[in-house]
Amino acid sequence: MKGVIDADTHVFEPRETWDFLDEEMYLRRPIIVSGPSDTVYRRSNFWLIDGNIFPKSAGKGGFLLGTPTEPGQLESGDVRARELLDIEGRLNAMDLMGSQTQVIYPTLFLAYVTDDVDLEIALCRSYNRFMADACAKSEGRRIIAVGTTSVRVLEHTAQEMERQGREQLDECQGQADIFIMPGHRFRMVDAMVTNFHLPRSTLLMLVSAFANRETILAAYQVAIRERYRFYSFGDAMLIL
Repeated sequence: MKGVIDADTHVFEPRETWDFLDEEMYLRRPIIVSGPSDTVYRRSNFWLIDGNIFPKSAGKGGFLLGTPTEPGQLESGDVRARELLDIEGRLNAMDLMGSQTQVIYPTLFLAYVTDDVDLEIALCRSYNRFMADACAKSEGRRIIAVGTTSVRVLEHTAQEMERQGREQLDECQGQADIFIMPGHRFRMVDAMVTNFHLPRSTLLMLVSAFANRETILAAYQVAIRERYRFYSFGDAMLIL
């Protein structure tokens, strides 16, 4: 079935995720440690991050994650595709499933991995660089922003590039002070995933600017009728 959108898929972060860490943080990169598989932990591979292991698969507050991948965890040949190390394999798997688009989320960062703010920033930055490198190897390079904050950052960056006459997107940092309302010309974002926002909010204005007010209000009427959950941690929609 063509045109199917998989709006909730994940990358199982591989070791290569941390190849993009800045030099001063590289010595603190997450590493994979191994142990026997016949224990209550139900796995043999774990991430060692800032002195702690992830996932914590047994005991109080225990949880499971798909990363690091285990031998036999996935079908043969699918591991590198799930880790985004084999882009062609990932695209072929999408074709087999009839999926045209995937919205990819992290797996490791579902857990709270460190109290060190500088390390957490460095890990997130490395993950973003890894994902950007993987996306650059795929066809189309369509940009789907997850959350209105990501939309504002990307559109602010695009405006700054346009103002400075730059065509190449490079790493940058600063404060995004853009206010997006109907009439805004979107320069970078092709689609977005976002919550259902509260009435009379600037976030509602942002999504109305992207999809037009009538379309958004019609979607909200469906959400109200079907009793969707609004605001943070509620239901979400994909706007194309």
